[in-house]
Amino acid sequence: DIDPEHRSIPNLVKSLSEKAEISRWYTTQENAFAFMALGKAFSKHEEKSYSGSVFINNEKTIDFNDQEDIVLDSFHTGDRIRITTSGEGTVYYSIKSSGIPLNNTVHEEDSGIKIRREYLDKEGNKIDLDKIKQGEMVIVKLNINSYQGELENVVLVDMLPAGLEIENPRLGSHTQFPWIDTVKNISPEYVDIRGDRLLVFTNIRGNNTETFYYTTRAVTIGDFALPAVKAECMYNPGIYSIAGSGKVQVIK
Repeated sequence: DIDPEHRSIPNLVKSLSEKAEISRWYTTQENAFAFMALGKAFSKHEEKSYSGSVFINNEKTIDFNDQEDIVLDSFHTGDRIRITTSGEGTVYYSIKSSGIPLNNTVHEEDSGIKIRREYLDKEGNKIDLDKIKQGEMVIVKLNINSYQGELENVVLVDMLPAGLEIENPRLGSHTQFPWIDTVKNISPEYVDIRGDRLLVFTNIRGNNTETFYYTTRAVTIGDFALPAVKAECMYNPGIYSIAGSGKVQVIK
């Protein structure tokens, strides 16, 4: 509003767009302010007439103009892309790439909250992740602790290794496993069961270690990546914890 032609505006727009792309915005209110700011920035651009061409490896691939957007998917990593324009107005472009990372290392850290995961047998003993037998029941114990006092709207995301399947998503009593301390169990607001993960939505009491148990079954033989377990405040992503990545092996 103060200086709509300031040269810092494109960089600010780029920064907000990147934060939206990686889902690092904070509260719903801040999301609204960000959209308002982007809307104001885009409203300053008048519609003008222009045309241009896209070259891939010095060969013209397609012509374009101000009447419609174009999408290209005929280029590959290493191609040289050149865009030429004529007329008035500003042409915007973006490139999206995807793939499977060769390095699957996860940066693990705790910020205001701490979550840890244990894999146990039916007697409550830790199991060897390199020697899980096919058909064996594996009890998953999630331990979570808040360093910020009571926290509301916390989501726990536990990704499963491909060799395990969820069997019982909520062990609410200790009738089957007497060693489970139900006093420390969290009381979820909602539990979402998916094919590759379990999501638990809950509130966390301050400065106490709370637990959540569920059972899985080893169904597929093989070596599998073990994704990290994560906890995060949905309306304050600055409070989060991620830990426990590794590998598991299911044997006969």
